[in-house]
Amino acid sequence: YDYRVNLKNLTLFEIDSLERTYGNFSEELILETELLILQHELDYNIHKEQLRRETALEVALEEEKRKAEAERLNEDMALRLIEARGEEQRQKLLQLLYAISSEFAGAAESLHSNPQRLWRLALGLVVLLAGCFMSRESAILCRNLLESYLSRPALVREASFSYFLSLRNVLWKSSEDR
Repeated sequence: YDYRVNLKNLTLFEIDSLERTYGNFSEELILETELLILQHELDYNIHKEQLRRETALEVALEEEKRKAEAERLNEDMALRLIEARGEEQRQKLLQLLYAISSEFAGAAESLHSNPQRLWRLALGLVVLLAGCFMSRESAILCRNLLESYLSRPALVREASFSYFLSLRNVLWKSSEDR
């Protein structure tokens, strides 16, 4: 039987018989309909949750890609800054070396043009080295002499030690008498 029957064309008798025939099934139909509705809602909610998870996953992946790209760009910028600083320091060092070498070249040209200056420089270096050597050797000699005068001899006998004690006692007593 088609449930979509136009109820306006039915008589009261037909309506009553239909109610008796299908009246028992109406509660079951209502329960089945509610069950189907609940099942569809559950399926819809499950599908909606899956879509939400997939969307959240895609958003997270896009965010990670964006962060990775930004980090890569930051690393590129940092590397460029480091390279620029290194190039700047290299240029400063090259300028410094050029200035020093030009000064040495000027000094060498001056010495080459005036041999008397060259001899004075050589003699000054020899005198400087001789002075350094003499001061070092004299310091070593002074240290050795001072050490020999101030330190005790390597072998000190008891007899000589007692002589120093008696000499000290004599000097001590004589200083007390005064």
